[in-house]
Amino acid sequence: MVRDGCSLCTSPSVAATRESLTISETCTGHTYSAVKVVDKNTQESVTLEKEIMGLDHPFISRLLFSFEDPQYHYLVTEFYPGGSLFDLIKRKGRLSEKQALFYAAEILLGLEHLHSKGYLHRDLKPENIMIAADGHTKLIDFGHQSTEEYMAPELLGESEGKFSEKSDYWSLGIILF
Repeated sequence: MVRDGCSLCTSPSVAATRESLTISETCTGHTYSAVKVVDKNTQESVTLEKEIMGLDHPFISRLLFSFEDPQYHYLVTEFYPGGSLFDLIKRKGRLSEKQALFYAAEILLGLEHLHSKGYLHRDLKPENIMIAADGHTKLIDFGHQSTEEYMAPELLGESEGKFSEKSDYWSLGIILF
């Protein structure tokens, strides 16, 4: 693959439970992480995700660029060497109260910004919260495929029309618990 005259080299890796690609530009040596590889049959989801990742906020993953091949869309973001919040909790066993408050505050600020722009996350879970190189959180995966373990009880088995900002806050509460 070529972008702006640079070759893009890909190598597969695993982030949380999903496959991802690590992408490096040969002419700059810059490393990105393609967190999303999406089938072209889900165009509406990709468009929404690109809009959200275009928001300028320190706790929301930023879309650096995207490209496609005949079968897939590739959404390329910054590389998050800290892994996911899920990975961090798994390594440490449990976060201190100070760490939990720090991450909760950043997640809350990210959610408030999303909501102020008319968007919902709808799949907030530790696997969708990345830790950047500077230790701060980045919300990812805005494809709206909710995970039951983090859904508000009234949403279980319901259609997508029932989601609200409260649903995202419920998910944050479950993460904190």
